[in-house]
Amino acid sequence: MRRSPLLLGGLLLAAMACASGGGGGATAAAPADSTGAAAATTARPSGNRNLLTAQELNSVGSQNLRDVVNALRPRWLQNTSAGSLSGVSGGVTVYMSGQLLGGLDALSTVQKGSVDRMVYYSITEAQARYGMRVRTPVIEIRLKSGG
Repeated sequence: MRRSPLLLGGLLLAAMACASGGGGGATAAAPADSTGAAAATTARPSGNRNLLTAQELNSVGSQNLRDVVNALRPRWLQNTSAGSLSGVSGGVTVYMSGQLLGGLDALSTVQKGSVDRMVYYSITEAQARYGMRVRTPVIEIRLKSGG
């Protein structure tokens, strides 16, 4: 009987090591608390696949945020979990300054130059941030201060 808890602990430790080593979703909550300053120091994509900095946004010529996201983080525009039942265009919801902006089409209404950073939240992360009413992943737009 002593082997079962030991085996379970070993499996849990191995699973955690695999999750953190792959650069997967383990860092998904970090952008909410960070300033993004460290990621903005280079033009190369940050190690965090759930964050787009102003510098990264400006590295793409298009002013249309949807085109920019499609070029830099195409997986943000796809939602395989909620499908078409979400009621939001594209199955992804866009928030700006904490307010619901709409579906993916809302990305084309925001001036790229006014954006400080964009953060992608999975459904679970989005529900933790915006409440259980959220049924899709969320792209959050954070504007530059004063803009």
